[in-house]
Amino acid sequence: MRKLIIFVLVMLLLATLAPLMAEAKVTLPKIDVIKGNITAISTNTITIDKKVITIRDDTVLRLNGKQITMNDIKVGMYAIAMCETIDKNLVARLVLLFSGETPSKTFTLSGIVTSITQNAIVVSGKTILVNNVTKIRLRGKLVSFSELKVYDTVIVHGTFSQDVYVAKEILIIRQKEFEIRTYITEIGSNFVKVKDFDYQIFIDEKTSIKKIGKGTIALGDLKVGDPVQIHIRLDSTTGNYIATSIVVLSFKPNTAVAIAGTVSFIDLETKTIKLTEVPLLTFKFSEDYKGKVKIEDLNIGDKILILGKYTDVSTVEISNIIRFKIKFPTPKKP
Repeated sequence: MRKLIIFVLVMLLLATLAPLMAEAKVTLPKIDVIKGNITAISTNTITIDKKVITIRDDTVLRLNGKQITMNDIKVGMYAIAMCETIDKNLVARLVLLFSGETPSKTFTLSGIVTSITQNAIVVSGKTILVNNVTKIRLRGKLVSFSELKVYDTVIVHGTFSQDVYVAKEILIIRQKEFEIRTYITEIGSNFVKVKDFDYQIFIDEKTSIKKIGKGTIALGDLKVGDPVQIHIRLDSTTGNYIATSIVVLSFKPNTAVAIAGTVSFIDLETKTIKLTEVPLLTFKFSEDYKGKVKIEDLNIGDKILILGKYTDVSTVEISNIIRFKIKFPTPKKP
């Protein structure tokens, strides 16, 4: 089973890293899969088989399939680390650790999503169930099930029993087109960089650039710190991310907001939810939340009204929730 996991991880990295190069010519970095027992741990590294491996904030750590932090890693655990070489250092993208549970009870699979239903996806011909505790991540961040698209390349980690596969985590590692709400952090002659996205987003003659209240503007009108909503496509030929459209938002923090919609995502760990109607916004329960409807009371599909305020361009802090009970009329017989 360990050999199978290693093979899957190597194939995943080969498929994943090629499109993430910012240069027009795609080159694959050095790849290493390190396996063995952990012999040493520091603040941001682990040592396996005398090799020091750097753990970054976006490194996915799993112990027996469950999400963990550096503090949960112990010397002696068996680990499979999938690494790329950056500045001559081994940097882990994914580390699977095992303690007490044999790897044969878990699976790691990479491939293209060919079908999506209400509670399952099909990857490489295998049907994998998705439930309310499945974690779905895109570029290191938790996202809702609705973010998954047919033809996405994914890595799925989970458990199986008697040919029933259940996903514990799904990593979306390539999307051909997607949108993000964020802030500009750097502007070049033909690209921009934004917060929470590590790669250059190129701008060409087809890119539409607009500003709320002003209409069409030029690349030179953009400023570092501008709140923006960007539609991005992945160029399969060059591996570059291209901006299809950029909209500079008229966003102001602490603005009060009321948004109604359908619950599509619930995360009890981070106390966040998402709505189907506004997938680019994350709604977070405030530390002093005193509303009657708690996050534990919500279910996927609930119709709710959220009262709160913007804390940043993509996050709303919840102050209160009103839940609606909508009954649809029974259709008349023909």
